[in-house]
Amino acid sequence: MRIGIDGRPLQTASRYRGIGSYTQSLIKNLLALDHDNHYVLFGFEGSDFPAFEGGNVEFAPALTELGVDRRWVWELLFLNGILSCYGLDLFHATEPCCIRGPAHYAIVHTVHDLAPLIFGRECFNPFRVDRRVGYRRQLGTIRRADRIIAVSRSTADDIASLLNVPRDRITVSHEGIDESFAPVTGGSIVEACKARYGIRGDYIIFVGNTEWRKNLFRVLRVLPEVRDRCGDVGLLIVSPLPESRRREVRALSGKLGIGESVHIPGYVPLRDMTALMGGARMLAFPSYYEGFGLPVLEAMACGTPVLTSNISSLPEVAGDAALLVDPYSDEEICDGITRILSEEGLRREMREKGLRRAGLFSWKKHAADVLKVYREVAAGREPPVAPPGEAGKR
Repeated sequence: MRIGIDGRPLQTASRYRGIGSYTQSLIKNLLALDHDNHYVLFGFEGSDFPAFEGGNVEFAPALTELGVDRRWVWELLFLNGILSCYGLDLFHATEPCCIRGPAHYAIVHTVHDLAPLIFGRECFNPFRVDRRVGYRRQLGTIRRADRIIAVSRSTADDIASLLNVPRDRITVSHEGIDESFAPVTGGSIVEACKARYGIRGDYIIFVGNTEWRKNLFRVLRVLPEVRDRCGDVGLLIVSPLPESRRREVRALSGKLGIGESVHIPGYVPLRDMTALMGGARMLAFPSYYEGFGLPVLEAMACGTPVLTSNISSLPEVAGDAALLVDPYSDEEICDGITRILSEEGLRREMREKGLRRAGLFSWKKHAADVLKVYREVAAGREPPVAPPGEAGKR
């Protein structure tokens, strides 16, 4: 087969987010696993693209970067025609896109979440009608896909109920975790990394952007009370925040009297990320909604205790290895953080459970699931129907 994969998330700001990690890990593991099929990685002209090893892969700089606001219009006009020129048997969309007209190739679409559909008012500027129209077009491409890969059972439920997609066209396969995330051996590595970023003392780590659903500002609001209960602990926000968001965070931190305890290093390379994650007292990740929630696993793989939400996909990912709280409750978040910071026995238990839990998730397993989907779609076979209660289980 000639399999096309949308590699654009590796060339945009998405490369610093979950979609970028997903695309990079998927391609890397597919090429290591599959030497029979030929892969065409589509990206933007004139932009750097990561090199991948393998004699069965090529990069096609055939797409045009117009920015997130206008990209969907370009896709409606040109994407299907361009893909058709490459003789593809199958195209895998790794992020939302618009494909219009009859396609002479099968479409597999990974859906990470449906946050813009669920939280429309919070995700879209009310004056940007074009963005809402573009997203509806992208949802149309998801609906027409031959197979949808959902990264969690929670996301699969959303796809089935909100988009009215039959269950037999949805395959659940959990994301994996980069092998770089592991317990740090030797405190000197962590201390050296902290020194590079100007971090002193103990800290809670928060990973993610400042989208409303990430719940960063609630974490900031409870931090003064946490410090009163647990002593001098800081907050490390690992995210490539735009300057406008940085100003908001700094303004709120100053108003709360914790400005000196909040660190925003911006983008952190993977090598430093593992050290900073491993050196944290805990991860605070009380998101309102996640399609998967990769930072939860990354923290667990480093032996770092996790506080996360008791809704959306997060209980599915965390299992019994994290402390689950109501993300809409300041009191529960504050009490949960306090417990993890102050109860050493709980911290040891969470570390042990977290390491075991993280070991259940693998990019190799996900790539194998995806390759199976490619073969099923190409052969025109429907996936086997799972017994009641078993759908989506690994």
